[in-house]
Amino acid sequence: MPAYVLTETQKMQIRKFCGYTNWGEQPNAGMGWRAWETNAYLEQKMNALTPEEGDRVVNLYIPNCLAMETNIQNVSQLLLVDTAAVFIRNKLQLKENIQLYNYWRLQLCQFLGIGPGEFFGGSRNSRMVV
Repeated sequence: MPAYVLTETQKMQIRKFCGYTNWGEQPNAGMGWRAWETNAYLEQKMNALTPEEGDRVVNLYIPNCLAMETNIQNVSQLLLVDTAAVFIRNKLQLKENIQLYNYWRLQLCQFLGIGPGEFFGGSRNSRMVV
């Protein structure tokens, strides 16, 4: 069965949501971030998705992560109500939106079978391939 072919935009979104760096345009595949084992593993995973896995990533995880990211960016415009009657803004809205965003990002990582990247929550867990 042929692998599901993700677009470069979808791959860029997956890298970002999973906490990995972007491709860039490095002339030598052995240079820069591409030499990191975890990044190479993510690339292999993205290039080997079954059609069913690809559909799930493209139709569930990417749209949900994009929606949660948009909610965070628009938090000042949304200002959801915490209590009915008198308007009292939900002071936890930004924190809750970030938690939901990170929840979907982590679900994507788990579905792909990879750990969160070095830019997911500030952890640096990559190893250099020599």
